[in-house]
Amino acid sequence: MHDTVRLAALSDLAWELHDVEPENAIQYAELEFKEAQKIGDKLFMADAMTMIGSSHMAMGENELAINAFEEALAIGQTTNPPKEYPAVINNMSLIYSDLGNHTKAMELATKALNIHEKEKDTMAYCIALENIGHIYRAMLNDQMAMSCFRKTLSLSLLIGDLEGVSIGLANIGEIHHNMGNYDSALYYSYESIKTDRQIGNYIGLATSFSSIAHTYLEIEEYELAKSNFDSSLYYAEKIGDKNTISDSYEGLALYYLQKGNLDAALRYGNDALQIGQEIGTLDHISGPSHTLYEIYKAKADYENALSMFIIYTTIMDSIKNLDYQQSVMAIEVGNEYEQKAIQDSIINAEKNKVKDAEILAKNAQINQEKIQRYAMFGGLILVIALAVFVYNRLKITSRQKQVIEAQKNEVEAQKILVEEKNKEITDSINYAKRIQAAILPTDKKFIEALAESFILYRPKDIVAGDFYWLEKTEDVVLFAAADCTGHGVPGAMVSVICNNGLNRSVREHKLSDPADVLNKTREIVIQEFEKSEEEVRDGMDISLCSLNLKTRVVKWSGANNPLWILRNDASEIEEIKAQKQPIGKFLSPEPFISRQLQLSLGDQLFLFTDGFQDQFGGEKAKKYKASNLKKLILQIRDLKPKDQKKSLEVALDAWRGGLEQVDDICLIGVKL
Repeated sequence: MHDTVRLAALSDLAWELHDVEPENAIQYAELEFKEAQKIGDKLFMADAMTMIGSSHMAMGENELAINAFEEALAIGQTTNPPKEYPAVINNMSLIYSDLGNHTKAMELATKALNIHEKEKDTMAYCIALENIGHIYRAMLNDQMAMSCFRKTLSLSLLIGDLEGVSIGLANIGEIHHNMGNYDSALYYSYESIKTDRQIGNYIGLATSFSSIAHTYLEIEEYELAKSNFDSSLYYAEKIGDKNTISDSYEGLALYYLQKGNLDAALRYGNDALQIGQEIGTLDHISGPSHTLYEIYKAKADYENALSMFIIYTTIMDSIKNLDYQQSVMAIEVGNEYEQKAIQDSIINAEKNKVKDAEILAKNAQINQEKIQRYAMFGGLILVIALAVFVYNRLKITSRQKQVIEAQKNEVEAQKILVEEKNKEITDSINYAKRIQAAILPTDKKFIEALAESFILYRPKDIVAGDFYWLEKTEDVVLFAAADCTGHGVPGAMVSVICNNGLNRSVREHKLSDPADVLNKTREIVIQEFEKSEEEVRDGMDISLCSLNLKTRVVKWSGANNPLWILRNDASEIEEIKAQKQPIGKFLSPEPFISRQLQLSLGDQLFLFTDGFQDQFGGEKAKKYKASNLKKLILQIRDLKPKDQKKSLEVALDAWRGGLEQVDDICLIGVKL
């Protein structure tokens, strides 16, 4: 009994470390195997080999993983009665798919699916179905892959399997990426990350951050791509996930290629290829080799570019010809995964086993001959092509040189004048930005006053008409989000006057009630603008709160901009509407009034200008709208304020896509 208890403890410890420390998990599993072998306990021996295989698989060590899995299956056949390990079969299926052997992958996946369906094991059934989805994805059949992943997500939600939910969300996000639906890809990937963080799934975090980064590369948001690749590497390196490390290195190589830093791009590209060669999967060799081809080409290193191109084309030819058509035939039989169809696919595979082996051998021989031909003749052809290309370009350049030189002096003179003028203007605006930044409360001051809060602030131009404001007196904090007329330099000039009006109302006139502050600020702003000989009707819209930190009593007043409250126990956002008048000249002005509300611990306040909800984007280039902003806030309500800010930024960027930002954006969130 003592031995069994110790073995069980070793097994539990190894599996617990599987997702976060796979190398240590292997050590405990090896110890489990040795001790189980001493007492002849084959079940624990098989469990240990399964654990070892899974850990090698997590680190991208596919050959070691296959060896361990095959040993686990062999041990299972010697037990009485013989044991089948469908989870092991599932993992082997996934590895064979990565290696490009889709026929073998489908055979194993359908076998596991049959076992799980017979045993009515829904969670394991989802894993097998997910593997079939990955095979479809590898065969570029995104529609069938999406069908699989949606089914696994539905089943995982039904049984409350959070890891399955995370995987399902991540897989759907990757398919949307493949289909060019980048907004949806980002949404599903970030939803997956939320679940992964909840359960501490480092593997999921690594792969999802990598997927997000690749999506940002596609939409040319390069800095966001870089940030997410860094996050992906952080988690992947913690667990030794070579697959994701290779993906992230390749992505960073592409990032630095786009930024023109070719040395950094080359370094990351070589690292990606080296790890890809260690893993041995075709995707992790073909991708980095093509990236290195682009990098060497940009460096005008045509010899190395040629070498990388030969590697890339050879592998792609191998993928297409080695067993592509056989895999398609095997997979297409499995449409919708009905039991009979799956059994038929297995029967057909068995009947044609000898014939398939002959075809595979023949194709392998043909492929080897093709590789040799590529090595012998491909290089020569490409070198000749490159030489012809360079020669022709030199001739064209020579003919154009005289014309260009004749125009050069005039163009350069005009260019210098324009650049000098632009520099003067830009320098002036940048200096104005420093002045405007000086009137805004610092992040430190804001957090000191309101510990659980965030500010999402994005000027449309260098300077902005939007601004945020804060003033603290004893236990009361006054804070506001304001939108002045216009944006850019004109808006910034108005914001300075309006900010000064708020400061004077509180500091000079000792006002603290929001309505009183707005009434006095309006008076000050109008007085300032009346100094001009021309009538100035500029002003601001504002949402202004006064929060007593001890009693949690909020007083609020608003000019055109509302207040949103999300109470801790509510399922909807409560909107307090603003008065329809600005801070400034107005045809029929009325005194501002304050609303007083009692809040509780966990309640949240949101103050904002109209920039976020008025941003154009999405598939039809429409406004985001307040209703969508409310839905988004409800989705992220349980996150910490700093994470809420990040989620809002991601959603905004995904919505905007390549469209121009149409207005300044300011959004404040405060959690009690």
